[in-house]
Amino acid sequence: MAVSNNLPQTTGAFVPILRLRPTLPSHSSDKYSGPLGSQYPIHQEHVVPALSFVRDSPSSETAIESQWTTFTHPEGNKYYWQERLKVVSLSDPNQANYDTIFRHAKNIIEDLARAQNADIQDAEVFFSVAGGDGNAVDIGYYMIDHDKRVPFWLHVADVDQELLGIGPYESKDHLHLALKTEYWIHLESYPAHRMVSESAVDELTSLLVHSGTDDVTSQGSVSPWSADECLRYLRLFGELKGKQPSSYQTAAIARIWSTISRVRYMNRHGLPGPRLDRLQGIESFIAGQLKHSVVLSIAEYLCFNIPKGIFYQLSELWNGRLAYIRHWDRFLDQYRGMCLRMACVSGGIIWCALDPPGNLRGFF
Repeated sequence: MAVSNNLPQTTGAFVPILRLRPTLPSHSSDKYSGPLGSQYPIHQEHVVPALSFVRDSPSSETAIESQWTTFTHPEGNKYYWQERLKVVSLSDPNQANYDTIFRHAKNIIEDLARAQNADIQDAEVFFSVAGGDGNAVDIGYYMIDHDKRVPFWLHVADVDQELLGIGPYESKDHLHLALKTEYWIHLESYPAHRMVSESAVDELTSLLVHSGTDDVTSQGSVSPWSADECLRYLRLFGELKGKQPSSYQTAAIARIWSTISRVRYMNRHGLPGPRLDRLQGIESFIAGQLKHSVVLSIAEYLCFNIPKGIFYQLSELWNGRLAYIRHWDRFLDQYRGMCLRMACVSGGIIWCALDPPGNLRGFF
């Protein structure tokens, strides 16, 4: 979320009116579209102090700074964590009195939880200052239950407004699939203060073994990766065995889990009518697109039925309106090869047709 420059100033004991807005982990970070360092007003120094980073210097931390821990994501993005409040944020709590705002927001969260008789003692909360007007500040928030691996809210949230991206759902199980993806996005975005559980790592290892086996033994595997890709992941994660847990490990594992969760959501994993095979329902999908025409039949015959073959290949690739990258790339390679062969044959025919006697003399 973007931070507004028009926030009300909080001075002394004054606390602005806070409006809590449910948001999603996938909406909470715009790190890949944020400004670069060259776009910030940076004051540059030209003198390096003696014994820099070698001798401990007097601490300049304020009371607020000492209560917040600054973490750096493996990709380089900073975020902030308050252990006692269990609050994580991209907004620097040392600027614009955000610490006061976050504490007030957490008090509101706790009051809402008590009113709903909800136990949030172990829940983690994300806050983002989204803007403000007058004496009011908008705070985007979501809460994380690490045991159940889902985000949740203490407000009713609309999937067409605040939670845009989840989409309408048909059951609690369907919603759960969508929220699990968001959980892993959160863990990937803020991996330094929380380690992935050993059970999640073991489950991921078993899942990759199954996905690789499924890809080898089934033409219509719904695995998002090929067997070779699964083996590469297994080798990479094998290198982590016995190593000290780190943010690098958490971010990597969470990213793989978020992909798996997203694919499961698209394939209705565990729901009525799941997609168990990539080619499942291909007959009805093709039948819904075919239009019988005498002209088209003649054209296909004149083209040696090449268009029909490509049509069936594309239908398989886009069956159920889901495309798998590895199958799509393989088709493009084959199609480029076919186009090259056709160009060579056509060029030879045209060359011979333009000057048959002269061309033939060139061969003797």
